[in-house]
Parts: sequence; C-alpha cells; structure tokens
Amino acid sequence: MLLIVLAGFLLVLGRHLGRPRRRPEGTDLVAQQDLKDEAIRAVRSWVESLPAGAAQLIEEQVPYEYVVRIVPRNTRSLGVQFRIGDNGTFGLYVSAIRIEDLPLSAQYLVEICEAVKQGRVEEEIWVRRGQVAKSKTVLRLPSGNLGGTDLKDLFATILGQHDTRTYEPYC
Repeated sequence: MLLIVLAGFLLVLGRHLGRPRRRPEGTDLVAQQDLKDEAIRAVRSWVESLPAGAAQLIEEQVPYEYVVRIVPRNTRSLGVQFRIGDNGTFGLYVSAIRIEDLPLSAQYLVEICEAVKQGRVEEEIWVRRGQVAKSKTVLRLPSGNLGGTDLKDLFATILGQHDTRTYEPYC
C-alpha cells in the first residue's frame, strides 16, 4: 500500500516539475516579447537620463531571460539587477531582496530604479565572526514596499552584532 502511494506521489511530482512555466493569462508570445522589449528600453532610457557617469548599465542575454544590472559610480549607493523573463515576469535583486516572478511592467521597473537611485533602501545587518550573517532589506516604493531577508547563520540575531545601513543617492 505504501509503495502504491509513494509511486502515485512521484508520478504527480514528476508531472508538476516537468511543466513549463505558465505565461500570464491572456498573453501570447508576441505580446510578451513586446512587453520585454519595452521594459528593457525603459531601463536603458532611465539610465541615459542620469547625469553622465552616475551609473553603468550592464546587459546580458542568457537562456530564457535578459539580465540588466545597474551599477552606480558612488560606492555608497546600491545597485539593482533585473532578470527579465521571456514569460512576462521579472526577478528583482537588490541586496537581500530576491523576488522572482513579479509581473513585468516598464513603469514598475523605472519606479524601482528611481527608488534605488534616491537611496530609499534600508538594511538591517547582523555581523557574526566578521561576516554578515543576516541581512534584512526594505525598498520603499510609492506603490508599496518590497522586502527580503538573507540568512546565512541561524544564530545571527541572537549572537551577532546588529547595525542599520542606509545608502546614498546616485548623484
């Protein structure tokens, strides 16, 4: 009996893992590509609107997504990375914030870029044995805050030294 239940579970799990990622409802491949292109153009345009040399744009095409990184010249500012997918979603990476499958929108990407540029990022860190053991990041957006936590040491909040970081605007 247990063997039959286990086999059924593995069959369902195999079907679930083998499924391709779903596209948002009501969109086709051409519309998704247009949305992706529009989002990339919006980020490029935003970086070009910054004062000369304030930030560098690094772009890379990888399988199934387009990676865009914005690296500020000011070392006390924070950069941002977007992984723009072929399926109408994107991933956001800002310090401890790592969010996948956000709905792709050019306006939302620019809103995130603007918040990072203005330094509207707060970060709490716990240091243990000279290493960042835990960090908790909040990105303050007009449309609603985004947050994330990166935990490398389970005992960081108990035994680590606590500090708060803020980041400077790009220019």
